Amino acid sequence: MARGVKTLKTYLGRVVRDVERAVAGANTARQAQFSSLLSLSKKIINQTKKSKDKVYSLHEPAVYCVSKGKSGRPYEYGCKVQITLTHQQGLILSTGALHPNAYDGHTLQQSLLQAE
Repeated sequence: MARGVKTLKTYLGRVVRDVERAVAGANTARQAQFSSLLSLSKKIINQTKKSKDKVYSLHEPAVYCVSKGKSGRPYEYGCKVQITLTHQQGLILSTGALHPNAYDGHTLQQSLLQAE
């Protein structure tokens, strides 16, 4: 598996260098189109198993690893969402995405203020 990952990173590095050479002579609009994807690709090339702030998905770079603590599937990839509902009717009062992996107890006050 390690050899396969190394091979894929080598291929990605070649593609990144080719795109950088092709974009270098282009106008600034073309460079701006490729800048975010090139920076994500370089981050993927340089990340290791112990790296913090990893990229898990190119099409959704805000995704992170959420530890569930269950034996069947201990980890999920995504982001936490808070939803505030009314007790009897079940109406949704507020929603929000929690982007770093925030503890639920620390977000309760913000959720209640938003619902009010």
